[in-house]
Amino acid sequence: MVKILEIKFYELDKVEDSLLKFVVVISKYKDSWVYCKHDARATWEIPGGHIELGESPLEAAKRELHEETGATRFDLKPVCIYSIVRDVESYGLLCYARIEKLGTLPDSEIERIDFFKNQPENLTYQEAHSKLFKKVQSMNIKIKPLSITDEFALFEFERNNRDFFEKWVPERGDDFYQIENFQIRHQELLKEQENGESFFYLIKDEVGSILGRVNLFDINLTEKVVEVGFRIGIECAGKGVASQALKLLLEKHSDFTFKAKTTTNNVGSQKVLRKAGFKVVAVDEKSFEMDGKQVKFIHYIQ
Repeated sequence: MVKILEIKFYELDKVEDSLLKFVVVISKYKDSWVYCKHDARATWEIPGGHIELGESPLEAAKRELHEETGATRFDLKPVCIYSIVRDVESYGLLCYARIEKLGTLPDSEIERIDFFKNQPENLTYQEAHSKLFKKVQSMNIKIKPLSITDEFALFEFERNNRDFFEKWVPERGDDFYQIENFQIRHQELLKEQENGESFFYLIKDEVGSILGRVNLFDINLTEKVVEVGFRIGIECAGKGVASQALKLLLEKHSDFTFKAKTTTNNVGSQKVLRKAGFKVVAVDEKSFEMDGKQVKFIHYIQ
């Protein structure tokens, strides 16, 4: 396994094409992820390689996908720029492709391909490819209405992220994390949703794992105003999940005016709200203690 010191992600327009040296294409065929095996190694790899002289990054991505998987028809899109930092920082293009048709695997160093429901464990570049895989997973998210079948998965999500959440939002107390109490609260939320009092959504990736939550509450149907709240699990924090989920939510309920609030120490949520077009309308005068710090609520509208 190759040890990677650091991996950074950049938006597509933040790094010039001339600086890009390689491409990686995370791809799906039907409902499975496509990985390839080099004939000199016993581990699995994501299709990709170096950009050749005279090629654009997208041309290189399409060529590498065909050469290493046999894909003949596919929909490929760039996701972001990433960099590997060792002694110097090297840049590459991360892409996502949905393969529609596979042909014969071209003659090359690739021995074969295989299909996986999730990322395989035995990767050649474990650290790097795991981070790239999670990045693509986070970009292909959906928001799904809260359901009775989400009860236990949501409980695990909340329990696993408790320490992380309590750095940024007020604590909910130990009772919230008792399964019996959580089940009662879950039923109450479903009843609110059924009555149209609130809308609760889970942010899920392509395999149905819960990445976060995004909710609408305090609905004023007369004035068409609603408050929005969101929280993202620690594994997906800072990877664009909140921005994408919020965008999906705003589009789904575009007939409303949205209010939101976050704390003065939660810089990440402030950035997400600004990116979504929210404007600051007030900052509370009174502060309160959270995670050992004095913070205030910032109020937004969009």
